[in-house]
Amino acid sequence: MDERTDETLATPGDLTQRSFGAASALWCLPQGLVGPDPEPVGTLMRPDVLAALAEQPGYAKTEVLPLDDDVWRFYRLVP
Repeated sequence: MDERTDETLATPGDLTQRSFGAASALWCLPQGLVGPDPEPVGTLMRPDVLAALAEQPGYAKTEVLPLDDDVWRFYRLVP
């Protein structure tokens, strides 16, 4: 599960997208810099970015699940 950001960045964006962007810069990005081999993508992760990250440990496919939610996007990572 991850925040339901727009699939492409558009400015200025609505209030929700701007809030995700602020959270990304202030909280998620710094957290993504912790530990070995960091992947600092923050809340601005798009489905294609998540799929690319999932390929690194060997997942064959990333599916966006058809669950309707205003804030969250749900994924299935297929081995």
